[in-house]
Amino acid sequence: MTPQAPEDATVAVEGLLNHHWLCLLDDTSCQAPGFIKHISLGYGRGPHWSFWFTDTPGVYRLELRGAQPMDGYDWLAEFVVKYYPAPTEACFNGLSIFEQACRLGAVFRCRPARPETLERGCACHGLHHGVRGTRFAELGEETGAPSARNDGQIPAEFFFAGTLLLAYRQGCGSRARWENQDQWRVVLTEDCTVPEADGHPAIRRRKGDLDRDYPGFFLTDRLSRRILDGWSRFHEYSACTVARRETTGVEFFSDGQALASAPAANVRRIAVEVECRGAGMAELPELPD
Repeated sequence: MTPQAPEDATVAVEGLLNHHWLCLLDDTSCQAPGFIKHISLGYGRGPHWSFWFTDTPGVYRLELRGAQPMDGYDWLAEFVVKYYPAPTEACFNGLSIFEQACRLGAVFRCRPARPETLERGCACHGLHHGVRGTRFAELGEETGAPSARNDGQIPAEFFFAGTLLLAYRQGCGSRARWENQDQWRVVLTEDCTVPEADGHPAIRRRKGDLDRDYPGFFLTDRLSRRILDGWSRFHEYSACTVARRETTGVEFFSDGQALASAPAANVRRIAVEVECRGAGMAELPELPD
């Protein structure tokens, strides 16, 4: 059998994920609190999906950074998890001042697609569906995600929450691991200001202030568990085991130009690994560190 090339593995991951999510959206038994309300596929630096949940004010984004063949699996895929909080959420205040300015700015001024206007810059226009008047209607004048037209203007590190690995073997099972710090904390070593723009007041931080205090693990864990729950239902896995480990994390220091880091006893790095198998299937290989 010819080994699968990395680019072929990435295409396989994208196709299987799209099929699995569309199947779940069509399954009325899955329409429970916390389930996906809307989902959108987009492209930029690579395939990514945006998720609107029934119980979450903001919008999650899952970016596929790549996939490759792996011994014992059909493929191993690597994802980055991001979260665009609503300005009313507590975690919005944990964003850096530049992230806050971005979230409040024109890049996020994105209306849902409407048949009468044929709006094509909308973040919700990437999924394989017709543009219907009822889709995203409750979101009003803003989807909560950046417009497809302006998405490339956002620095890659903005709104970062954590990482997710997913390995899959057809007919056998899957392993997933998500890993993150409980807080992404950045302390300023110099005063910093974002000027007034787009009708929003200037944002200021002083030396010694926390510029970023984002709940990375909480956000990553919430999305990853929901993804894995749907993935397990789709593949009808019968057994799942969960392991968790914690180590000391790091705190970051910024002068507005560069970042330095140091171990921090009050920051935890948390990794959760889940193995899901079909009935009678043997244990799957460990994921790489």
